[in-house]
Amino acid sequence: MNLYDFQNLSPREFEILVQDLLQEEFKCVIEGFSEGKDFGIDLRFNDRDGRNVIVQCKRYQKWSNLLYALQFEKEKVKRLNPDRYYCDKSRSFRRTGQSNTKNF
Repeated sequence: MNLYDFQNLSPREFEILVQDLLQEEFKCVIEGFSEGKDFGIDLRFNDRDGRNVIVQCKRYQKWSNLLYALQFEKEKVKRLNPDRYYCDKSRSFRRTGQSNTKNF
């Protein structure tokens, strides 16, 4: 499989790509929002079990930058109180880094 550098996409283009992929994966309509302040929500949908799902799309080159940005999202997610929260990122990170986001 070829690796693609998603940094070439604008933030909005990346959100649309993630939205299309998740719609295919979950077989449902996923709501996207226009650019601007999103209050912690890039995408939103209800899964097959009726759970409220919030998605954030992040495009960062460095793991440390992603973790820093997620610290600001933490309070927003608590306030929104979704049943599920997904953070889709534009690149792969080492396995140790990925486990850190689960603790977020």
